[in-house]
Amino acid sequence: PNLDDVVKQQMVDLLKPYPNFYLVGSNQNFMAEESSGGWRGGIIGHDLLELEAQGLIYTGDMSLLHHAVKNELNRIVLETRLDADDGFHQSYMEYIQSRALELFLP
Repeated sequence: PNLDDVVKQQMVDLLKPYPNFYLVGSNQNFMAEESSGGWRGGIIGHDLLELEAQGLIYTGDMSLLHHAVKNELNRIVLETRLDADDGFHQSYMEYIQSRALELFLP
């Protein structure tokens, strides 16, 4: 959350074309600190909505996030969390999304 304003703005500009990417100002490591399993069970979705109320979500379509949290119990929502030290192949998300469609849709 204390990221340099110039760096933060550059990141916001890079993510602006992607409404399903959220830049979140938080130092909380959910996977290490959440005893209930981090992302599982919708806990993090609700935490994100609290961060929104604090003005700490800088990019992303908030209506899409609200929809995902609201429907987490009756819809399949694919989500991941990337930190500054994470990375993956440029085709990774395309692969994950196509595999999810194969597995979860009739």
